[in-house]
Amino acid sequence: MTTASQKIKAKSGLLPVFKHIALVAVFAVFLSLTGCTLFLIGAAAGAGAAGVAYVNGDLETTLEAEPRVIAIAANKAFKAMDIKQVSSGSSAVDANIVGRNASDDKIVIEVSSESKTKSEVSIRIGTFGDEKMSVRILDEIKKYLPEAKKEFEKRN
Repeated sequence: MTTASQKIKAKSGLLPVFKHIALVAVFAVFLSLTGCTLFLIGAAAGAGAAGVAYVNGDLETTLEAEPRVIAIAANKAFKAMDIKQVSSGSSAVDANIVGRNASDDKIVIEVSSESKTKSEVSIRIGTFGDEKMSVRILDEIKKYLPEAKKEFEKRN
C-alpha cells in the first residue's frame, strides 16, 4: 500500500515537469506572436474604438468622403508636408496617390469607395510601413478634408 506522503512525492515529481512543459508552451506562443502578428492583435483591439487599424504595414481607416475628395485632400497634405507627388488618379469609385519623402520612401495612398459618402483609405510607407508617419499623413488628410470637399463641389 502507498501512503499519502508517497502519493504526494510521486505527484510532486511530475509537477515540475508539467510546469516546465507549460512554460515552454507559453514561451513558444509568445515567440510566434512577435512582430506583425502580435501587432495585429494590438491593432485589432484598438481599432474598434478609433476606427483606425495598422495591419501588416498599412494604416487603414474609413473617411466620410468620396475618393475624389480624399485625393484632393491627400494632394494638399503631400504639398503641406513637402512630399513629392509622383502620381495621382481618382474616380468616383477609387483613387491612388503616390509620393516620395525626403528619404525616398514610396508613399502609397489607396482609396476605395464604400458608398457615395464613405471611403476606405489605406496608407503605406516603404516596404514595411511606418505607422507614425502614416498617422501623420492621415491627420493631415483629415485636416484638408473640409477644404477639399468645398473645392470638389466648386468643380462639379
